Amino acid sequence: MKSLSTLSILIVLSLLVNINNVFSYEEKTLKEITTVSTDSLIAKSLLSAYYGDTLVVKGVVGVSVLVNVSKGDRRPIMLTGGSWTTYLQTEATVSESQKAGILMFQRDTLIKNSGFDKLQTGDLIEATVVVGSLPYKFDATNQTKISAPALELLSIIPVKVLASKQTLNPAIKTNISKFYKGNKVQNPLLETGSGFIGQKVIFDSLTVTATSPQIIVRDNQNNSIVMNEQSGYYTTKSHFIEESEFRPLSIGQKIYKMEGYISSLFVAGSGGGGFGNGSGSALYTYTISPALPGDLNSGPKPSQLSVVRVQPAKLFPSSSDIVSVIFEILPGANFVPIGNIFLEYSIDDGKTYNKIPAEEDITGNYLGKIPAQSAGTIVYYMLTATDEVGETYKGPVNGVYYFKVVDQFPSIADIRRPDTIEAIRIISGSSVTIEATVMSDTNDIFGDGFQNPSRIILQDGTAPWSGAAIFRMGNNDSPVWKLKSGEKVRLTAKLQEFGGSLYFQSVDTVITLGKTELYAPVALSTAEFGTNPGGTEKSDQWRNMLVEFNNVEVGKLEPSSPQSTGEFLIVDEALKATPEASIRLETDESKLTYTTRDSIVSISKRVKPTIGEKISFVRGIINADFRTRRYKLIPRNDRDFSIVTDIKTGDADIPQLFVYPNPVKDKACIDINIEKESLVSIDIISTITGNKITSTKEYLSAGIFTLQINTSELSSGSYIISIISDTQTQTLPLVINK
Repeated sequence: MKSLSTLSILIVLSLLVNINNVFSYEEKTLKEITTVSTDSLIAKSLLSAYYGDTLVVKGVVGVSVLVNVSKGDRRPIMLTGGSWTTYLQTEATVSESQKAGILMFQRDTLIKNSGFDKLQTGDLIEATVVVGSLPYKFDATNQTKISAPALELLSIIPVKVLASKQTLNPAIKTNISKFYKGNKVQNPLLETGSGFIGQKVIFDSLTVTATSPQIIVRDNQNNSIVMNEQSGYYTTKSHFIEESEFRPLSIGQKIYKMEGYISSLFVAGSGGGGFGNGSGSALYTYTISPALPGDLNSGPKPSQLSVVRVQPAKLFPSSSDIVSVIFEILPGANFVPIGNIFLEYSIDDGKTYNKIPAEEDITGNYLGKIPAQSAGTIVYYMLTATDEVGETYKGPVNGVYYFKVVDQFPSIADIRRPDTIEAIRIISGSSVTIEATVMSDTNDIFGDGFQNPSRIILQDGTAPWSGAAIFRMGNNDSPVWKLKSGEKVRLTAKLQEFGGSLYFQSVDTVITLGKTELYAPVALSTAEFGTNPGGTEKSDQWRNMLVEFNNVEVGKLEPSSPQSTGEFLIVDEALKATPEASIRLETDESKLTYTTRDSIVSISKRVKPTIGEKISFVRGIINADFRTRRYKLIPRNDRDFSIVTDIKTGDADIPQLFVYPNPVKDKACIDINIEKESLVSIDIISTITGNKITSTKEYLSAGIFTLQINTSELSSGSYIISIISDTQTQTLPLVINK
């Protein structure tokens, strides 16, 4: 007879065997997990082919999890959010084509029996993991898709250490241009950057261009990337490791060498979104994370050059103005003699610069004067200095300063253009005067009462960058809110930069110059915007402009989660197999029959769009959410839709009604289904005056008819076609473009 203790041992052994049998998972290499297929890249996705799977992996630990666990020092070296973090890499013996790396984390740092906390640099391990991305709650599936893959430890199965002190793969020397182009850290380059995710790379010859809210560094080709403060050795945050020699970086400071791991960073906003008081969330698909001492070699504290003021204080100097730039230098580690200080300016798109030696100003600052230039000239300028040991400095650190010489009123494109170039203007509450057409007023787009206020939309043309918005904040009773669509106005307003774009902050004066025709909508593809945060490179130029999408289908309803907007997706019919080419359509901010909210449908005659529903055209104003920079279309009213399928309103059917071509030149055709014989009135009405331009009456029997309308004598502009019979009334928008 076995003793009780013997039975206990047998039971424990039996349980261990059963657990090993239960937790039997397929093994995959790091290369298999991190390889992004061509199809995924086309779909703008970095998701692993094994996303969501539980797998067994082997790899070499790149960074110890804790500082010195054997001596009781349990301070974490790297964190992702609040999670312990390391990076796994393939063994040094594998072929170059099979080398890979990936971030690995343990979410619950109170668990100590997983063995994760004991991992040391160079350990070859076997671990059971769940393939995913960063341990954050993303506010949209699209953000998860363009976030770097990551492995979450399945902590109920302890990590196995197979060997120690293994050789690590050397860091890969590469350039920021593999990940981003330009200084805005937007539109990540998925094809060229995805192969480096999880691996250690080297950048050299960098300059710090921002230190808050994120550290941003720039290379000599003006490409920028975020430095992720994952490591306690390279942060000023709460997990800072006191033994570190790292000190806060300064704007303009040179980085001679930076080694680090490529991964993503998600920064949760503090709430509010839109125009609220909180800051928005942000996803950086690619960041570099220095990990251990020696990974970063920085230069001395730099001298910092900055503009104090510009005289005359005009955003657009005239051709008779000599522009005086007063600037200061905050000293760095080394002395800068005045003979080494210059104001440099260019009038040939930055190809060559003229150097003006700095003078001492009576205020104790420095002064440089740019000669008067002819109207239309774009002037770039910058401040430069060289210290006593030969280190050079520039102000601004990122890009150059900029102004345009204008003798009359600037165009809206003149005001907005700096959004597209690496240039900075000295705004400081500057006012500008423009002449433009009111494309929609506060009766058209009245906002949603939460994140998006009512607004006036202005345009002075149909070329890119020709649209502007004035947002109504609070109980502002400015005369601007009395403006109506179709009025031409001259207004003077102060500028505000918000979310990386310029807006009219407040209007000082408004003069109504009379009535005018609305600009025709610009026909675009939904693919020029897409569903990803930040849109595409072409998106922002159409912000606050009237645009049109032809032959589209309704896609997913309410794409945001949790439900906070009244949006649905539309996509070009030709691109319906590529949902990433969709654009959001907003139903909460204007008077539309469509809504995505069941609560509204249940108490009103508004209807939900149907997935797959075809729309021959839809027009509206392009806007962008300030929190996520997702672009969306806001139709002004139902006349901005031409619905191909029937819409049910109560118990009555509104029959099919088409007008084509639209826009039209000389002759339009109207297809209409008449329910019973009656007198049918067909009127063309001006959207500006509301007056009938033409009127036709005709008796028609029941059936489907094609009617021809002569528009050859009508001027270009926007109109409404009104069709009234004994049993039905319907209107459609018509644009005449000659």
